[in-house]
Amino acid sequence: MAAALASPLACAVPVGAQGHADLVPIRPLDLSFYHRTDTLLESLARMSQPSEYARRPEARGPCSAAHRPGVDARRRCAQRMFVDNLHDGDDPSFRLPFVTFVDDYTHRQPRARADHKRVLLNFGAHGQEMITSEVALRLARMLCGEAPSLFYGSEERSRQRIGELLQQVVIRMVPVQVPSSRALAESASSTCRNRRLNARGVDVNRNWDVSWSAGDSDVKSGTYRGDRPFSEVRTPRTQLPSDGPPSA
Repeated sequence: MAAALASPLACAVPVGAQGHADLVPIRPLDLSFYHRTDTLLESLARMSQPSEYARRPEARGPCSAAHRPGVDARRRCAQRMFVDNLHDGDDPSFRLPFVTFVDDYTHRQPRARADHKRVLLNFGAHGQEMITSEVALRLARMLCGEAPSLFYGSEERSRQRIGELLQQVVIRMVPVQVPSSRALAESASSTCRNRRLNARGVDVNRNWDVSWSAGDSDVKSGTYRGDRPFSEVRTPRTQLPSDGPPSA
């Protein structure tokens, strides 16, 4: 079960208000079923480490892995997942975890072939939208075979199909795009606007080159797009490993 969080306030726009900048807290929300950001990221990191599962009691003993339910799935996580961090050359303390899924590894590093399709998935662009990062964690467990999936019929056939897809597709996932604003939501701190934007006051979901001009140019807005597309390190399109642009 996820650790209990504080109960931040839901936000609403008063009559006559203009956009997210005028959002005001209205009532407490129960966040007891969400993970804290650090717990969620630690869960992903543990899934990617083979030594973590080797230490568990169910991974040891005289029985083969085939007779120990769950062990194969956990080893698949370590074989298919690699966790790394984006860095900012101007801020040595900055790191933003991302996860790579691919069923083709060399020396514990994900290897993208020229014919691999590439998919980039971003979650948690707005801190108060906490459910999106929970979706990321669940999807990660499905991709590595630890959690059941029925997207392709039976659980077993779905698991096989995921393995087939990861031989053709590299999936890069940013599970919490703006950890600082999510932390504000977790602790019921600051304003509704600040829980939506990054620390520089930019809405990273409006900072892409696609439809950038449709974002708000007002620095006081809750949908401020930044001074140019990809101005934020937390908009990871140009910051991820350069083995080719994402196909989707």
